Amino acid sequence: MAKNPKIGVAGIIVNDRRVVLGRRGHDPGYGLWAFPGGHVEFGERLEDALCREVQEETDLLIIPSRPIYIAQLLGSDYHFVLIDFLVTDFSGVLRAGSDLDEVRWVEEKEAAALPLADGMAACLADRGVREILGWM
Repeated sequence: MAKNPKIGVAGIIVNDRRVVLGRRGHDPGYGLWAFPGGHVEFGERLEDALCREVQEETDLLIIPSRPIYIAQLLGSDYHFVLIDFLVTDFSGVLRAGSDLDEVRWVEEKEAAALPLADGMAACLADRGVREILGWM
């Protein structure tokens, strides 16, 4: 049986130099912090998958802007391609749902101090992402 990479999406939800991060409630990455998101289902548009996953995990309704970062996560038993979208247009009350134990707005210093999921540190260190977040 052939193994293929899995495609995922995540929302970099930004407001006033803060981003939404969620603490994962199960593996992979139990207890680690990441942007809300998840797998793209067969036949699903990337933006639709992102809206679905973010609503399931945060209860926020979003309008994705554009992709701003692509991560390739490779391990001995996994291969994910994760497309991170900028999100500045959202509504609702932030609360943890489905896969997350906790969700909150974080500033740069707090994000740097959290135990982050695979690929998150590289994303948050990326110059383009940092400029968009106002962290430069």
